[in-house]
Amino acid sequence: MSANRDRSAEERFAEAWKAWLDDTAGGSPADAAARISGLLRQRRKRRFPGLIPIAATAAVAVLLITVSVVWRFERASDPPPARIDSPLGQNEMLIWLDDETPLYMTFQETGG
Repeated sequence: MSANRDRSAEERFAEAWKAWLDDTAGGSPADAAARISGLLRQRRKRRFPGLIPIAATAAVAVLLITVSVVWRFERASDPPPARIDSPLGQNEMLIWLDDETPLYMTFQETGG
């Protein structure tokens, strides 16, 4: 039964092929060239003519947003200037661990 189905599919294909050949065979070569150039013009019109400017605008917008966000976070992450209530001694050092946590270190000279 599958052979009958295959044969009928082949026959339908052959009939469709013959019908297509009959449709395309009519006319002169100039007519065929005119049809093809018309199809090519239609295809060019269907493409996205404004895609490149839109993509370029989107890329510039993403770049500006990224630069502004990075610049803002870099400025926000700068530690505030250290406030020292009293001046540090000769062997003392102050390191800020975060915005609210100072670390005072005192060094002792070793005799050598």
